[in-house]
Amino acid sequence: MYDSIATLKGEPTVTYDTYGNEVITYQDNQVYVMPRGVYNAEFYNAAQAGLHPSITFELTNRADYHGEKLIEWNGVYYNVIRTDWTAQRDKISLICEERIGKYVAPTTASTSSTGGSTLIGSELGTGSNNG
Repeated sequence: MYDSIATLKGEPTVTYDTYGNEVITYQDNQVYVMPRGVYNAEFYNAAQAGLHPSITFELTNRADYHGEKLIEWNGVYYNVIRTDWTAQRDKISLICEERIGKYVAPTTASTSSTGGSTLIGSELGTGSNNG
């Protein structure tokens, strides 16, 4: 049942506060999802590539997904490692691994501010999956 809400995090945007600190902002997109486990074959195939899928989120509408690489659900952040959909259905599955740290460090800086989640750059999470 699609009664859980997850937040898809768009590409990060970097701005600077009045003190010159980096402020990283994400465009948030809340969607209804059905969380599911990861099939054994999916888990083992991904493990061979060094990935650790831990959950699959099925979205009711494929049009709600715009290539986001980060998703938040129940206060936990996940990296989207693969998507899966069929032409017969309008649903899409996001196969994800739990991440260490909350945010992705931006690869390019932009000065526009669009709203969404905000974090000062010095507060970025650390860990092997961060970045």
